[in-house]
Amino acid sequence: MRERKRKEKEASENTAPPRPSSAKREKALAALLVSPTIAAAAKTARVGETTLFRWLQEPAFQEAYRAARLQVLSAATMQLRQATGAAVDTLRRNLTCGNAGAEIRAAATILEMAYKSAEVEDLAARVEEMGRFLKQQQEEAQTEGRPYATAQQQRGGGY
Repeated sequence: MRERKRKEKEASENTAPPRPSSAKREKALAALLVSPTIAAAAKTARVGETTLFRWLQEPAFQEAYRAARLQVLSAATMQLRQATGAAVDTLRRNLTCGNAGAEIRAAATILEMAYKSAEVEDLAARVEEMGRFLKQQQEEAQTEGRPYATAQQQRGGGY
């Protein structure tokens, strides 16, 4: 009888603690999105700071955190796009408001945004051109029977 209890005790001491529920991880992800520090996020999620640091080292948790951040950023970007028309109207009004400082700031902002917009459009065109070039190279390699590996395939990932 004693032997069995001893073995059960040893077995329970040697097993890893159970993995936290996915609900705890979800709560931690949500806390990370709104907390200024990891310590604050851990406190909000009611998990240990060390635990949260450990989770942040796990690829699956990192991916979930990245996806959550992208989702928040996407929502914020949508709100910014919706306000763009009103912002442009405000800048236009300020171009002729009679306050030289406001007019100069509005003009500078409009010029800066126009420059950035042109830059982004140029980069997008270049990326699109590179994509077409790479696709053409891949098609030529396949036609000629030459090996052609994409960067993702070279890293070991597939499609």
